[in-house]
Amino acid sequence: MRHFNINWIILSIILLILWNLGAGLFYLLKEQGQNTKMVRALSYRIVLSLLLFIILLVAFSQGWIAPHPIEGYKSSKPIVITKQDAPVLVACILPTMVPKILCP
Repeated sequence: MRHFNINWIILSIILLILWNLGAGLFYLLKEQGQNTKMVRALSYRIVLSLLLFIILLVAFSQGWIAPHPIEGYKSSKPIVITKQDAPVLVACILPTMVPKILCP
């Protein structure tokens, strides 16, 4: 049983990220970028984004959050990625870096 709700923590961090993004825009328009308040607000946004990413990784690894299943997709066996599949996956995920001929 969970003693806290991780969804509220994630939502509050997202709201703080948006607040700092808006503050950075406000200081950019108000002071024409001549003050360090804009840089500070955007720096906080970057730190909060990294914190959110780390929290999501930890929450997923601990089982506090789980992805939703794909509706209509039923698999009889789990997908296993081997070392031989890695170059093809990278080639398909990053199509701008490799020719499209490599993608199956």
